[in-house]
Amino acid sequence: MARRTENKVAKALRLHSQAVREQRTAEANDRRREQGLNPKHCGAEASMNKDGDWACTRCGDVFA
Repeated sequence: MARRTENKVAKALRLHSQAVREQRTAEANDRRREQGLNPKHCGAEASMNKDGDWACTRCGDVFA
C-alpha cells in the first residue's frame, strides 16, 4: 500500500511541475512576442507552419 501512495505523490508532483513549466514557458513566450521575437519550445526557436501554427524546430511539436 505504501508504494501505491508514493506513486500517487510522485505523479502529482510531476504533473504540478509540468504545469508550472508550461505556465512559465507561456509567460516567457508572451514577453518574446511583445518584443517581436519568435516563441521558443524546448530551447529552440519555433517557426510558423503552413497552417499558421507555431511548430518547434527541434521536436516538431505544434503549440499556440
